[in-house]
Amino acid sequence: MPNTNPFSGLKAIYPVSKTLCFRLIPVGKTEQHMKTNKIFEDIDDLTKNYLVVKGIADRIHKKFIEDTLTGFRLNYGSQGKNDSLQEYAEAYYSKPEKDQSDKKETQRDDILAVVGKALKESIGTAFSKAMYNENDSMFKTLNGKALFTELMPKAIDLNPDEKQREAEREALKYFSRYTSYMGDYNKIRLMIYDPAQKGITIPSRVIDDTLPIHLNNIKIKERVPDELLSEAMEDNDFQAILNQLYPGATINDLFTVSAYTLLMPQSAISAYNAVIGGVSESANKRIQGLNERIKMFNDAHPNEKAPLFKKLKKQVLSDRVSLSKVPEKYDSYNTVVNVMDTVFLNIKQTMPDTFTNVCTAHDPDKVYINAKYIGSYSSKAYGSSNAVPTALKALLRKENPRGERQNQKTYSEQIERMYKAMKTISVGRIALAMSLSG
Repeated sequence: MPNTNPFSGLKAIYPVSKTLCFRLIPVGKTEQHMKTNKIFEDIDDLTKNYLVVKGIADRIHKKFIEDTLTGFRLNYGSQGKNDSLQEYAEAYYSKPEKDQSDKKETQRDDILAVVGKALKESIGTAFSKAMYNENDSMFKTLNGKALFTELMPKAIDLNPDEKQREAEREALKYFSRYTSYMGDYNKIRLMIYDPAQKGITIPSRVIDDTLPIHLNNIKIKERVPDELLSEAMEDNDFQAILNQLYPGATINDLFTVSAYTLLMPQSAISAYNAVIGGVSESANKRIQGLNERIKMFNDAHPNEKAPLFKKLKKQVLSDRVSLSKVPEKYDSYNTVVNVMDTVFLNIKQTMPDTFTNVCTAHDPDKVYINAKYIGSYSSKAYGSSNAVPTALKALLRKENPRGERQNQKTYSEQIERMYKAMKTISVGRIALAMSLSG
């Protein structure tokens, strides 16, 4: 008798994925006992306090990482042992051309792997020595009760926020009954110092992730105009950022292979990134970084564009430390609205005066405004968003009169194309256009 089941032939045609869900259902009086003994409440309290205590322990690790990397220097000079920054950089920059064989690419990768491993091992050794220093071993008591009785109370005392200090003391007092609960945390945290571990570790972050970024930035710096770099160095506020790396630092010093020996702790990474990205001193004052200066240069010189630098990745376990004095995060919606109102009011009140001051101090023909902001500037400075665009188009017509055989429509389209082709417009040209428009 033939098989009449229409689904019998649908075997092994498509893969099927199933998710199984299970529930732990208390039997008898178990649920009552759990409620009477507040088992679930204890678990909630334990979880909440664990997160607080974990944050305290993380601060201990962060300080240890910062202090250790600040006092450590990677081997720089090459002695033919494949264990120095110089040898790593030489191999990194020796990338073969596209038309060369894959064999050379493989050789280069092999050298980078060998030198990179030696450098990572030297970082791991530095942490090991710091961990088990007989005179000052912060990690001797990491796995015992002393973590809760010595290290964490000291870390809490260093917290500048009084309310947080009190909350942390309460959490620590509660959690002192569960010291063994931190065992897995300690094991996981110790892995970040080990160069042999896979995944995110400090040696891997320093060598595999961040060093190539710095080496690329060295080459980028060679393509940035010298006058732009010199102008930045003449800015005292910009120099103050550089000085946070070390007193008297220069851009030329920073973008060298040897400088990387100073760029491992988060404090140095933050200063390096501020040099590239700039710093907001207040709502009304910003110290321009190199990338902002390069963008302005590129807007003014569309045929001579310079590349942008790339920021370094933050150190493992570290929060990104910003040198900016303007908050990156606000606590409430109302605060955000109030700040925005204040900023827009300041812009409205100071924008014309700002450009007047800039043009007084500098050549107005060398002060440029991005074309997409012309309407906004026109509205603030002249009371109408169309005032400046209309004047600029009139100036274009004056400089490019209509041909004898050209009809009005074609001519108008030509002027419109010329206006839209302008990416930046100097303040001097705007002033000229406005003066001619009456």
